[in-house]
Amino acid sequence: MLKLTDAKVELDKQLILSLDEIELAYGQFNVLAGPSGAGKSTFLHLISGQLKAKQGCIHWKDQALEQLSDNDCSRWRNQEVGFIFQDFYLIPSLSALENVILQHSFSNWRTSTTLKQQAIALLKQFGITNINKNINQFSRGEKQRISLARALSGNPSIILADEPTASLDKENAKFVIEQLKEQAQRGKFVLAVSHDPLVIEQADQTVYLERGVIQHESTDAA
Repeated sequence: MLKLTDAKVELDKQLILSLDEIELAYGQFNVLAGPSGAGKSTFLHLISGQLKAKQGCIHWKDQALEQLSDNDCSRWRNQEVGFIFQDFYLIPSLSALENVILQHSFSNWRTSTTLKQQAIALLKQFGITNINKNINQFSRGEKQRISLARALSGNPSIILADEPTASLDKENAKFVIEQLKEQAQRGKFVLAVSHDPLVIEQADQTVYLERGVIQHESTDAA
């Protein structure tokens, strides 16, 4: 269970996120919805420890993020969290495989054979067969699949996706949604920030955010 209590975030002395209490469970497909500028990306940065709250508690199971030092929080995030971004953030000069394993080189001098084999398996599972091809040669749909493989490499327990279907055609969007739901069914924590109806209608729990405040929640699974 992820639980936030009385969590508030300020930017330039302006309150941009104010959450009295919210609970989201592992093992379900969670979606955070709301208009542009509602604070959705700020919410992701907060729960992943990239942003410190002015006050409040952010608990992942038994781990309270506000009690961790910056180094310990970074170590926790590297071990537990996989990110999927709207703009992919893939390195253009690297191949698909190199992009997937790059993050592991930041904490290890050498990428283990196991991690490399896992990365290759994920890419092939997601339909990326030419794993040594340069990123610039892939379509947007393929780039999102590579981004998905990168997020799942290392088998993190938490998957956070920021507008994962934006600018994708319907077929690729459905593929991404199916993969996120599968990760949730495996007992992982999955949260997608999205305004895409395709994503929202598949959610097990949807939280609606507006102007930094939770407006309402829905637990009606599609």
